[in-house]
Amino acid sequence: MFCKKCGNELSDNALFCPKCGAKIGEEADAAATEPTPAAAADPGAATPQPTVNYSSSDIAQTLLSGSSGINVIVFGAALVHLIQIILWYCHSFYVKVALFDLKETLSMHDACNGTHFICVITVLLLLASIALNVLKGINIDIKASNIICIVGQAWYLGWFLIEYIAGKNEFKDEYYSEMVKIGFTFAGVLMLLLSLACIAYYVLNIMQSKKNAAAVY
Repeated sequence: MFCKKCGNELSDNALFCPKCGAKIGEEADAAATEPTPAAAADPGAATPQPTVNYSSSDIAQTLLSGSSGINVIVFGAALVHLIQIILWYCHSFYVKVALFDLKETLSMHDACNGTHFICVITVLLLLASIALNVLKGINIDIKASNIICIVGQAWYLGWFLIEYIAGKNEFKDEYYSEMVKIGFTFAGVLMLLLSLACIAYYVLNIMQSKKNAAAVY
């Protein structure tokens, strides 16, 4: 056995080097803590970094909170409003006359008798909702944006239900009620569900905003 400090030959049970006085145990400890030659020769080598494992819930929270610069849910709401504009002009209701085996479908535009005022206001409210959601998606929040979006959805859903009830009442007579059936097409069901989901979404936004404001104070 040799001293790692001075190279002097040592006995197997030596605790000290008789030439330089180094402790044999300390040499072993020092050797264990010294950097390897490869690491010392390459000071620019990257320092090992701890591995961080991100779960799917962490990634989802980052996206949904907007801390990544993109709020997926808010942009999704804008897309939903665009779909609602399209659905307004799709066939939402069907009127089926059993006696003659006839079936006619109506869009919301048709159901409103082509009233331009109703259609224009509906489209403008939905376009305003799209704009507000896009701004919020890039972290520009407009005061009362949730209220404006709820008003737009209430208008949208209100006319949808008014036209359906009006159609049902038109054939309320006992004779016609047996012969004429009125219902929702797939587009109509989708209109109804999307509108209800949007209202719930904006109400939850308002509740969350109040909760955050209360936490600050």
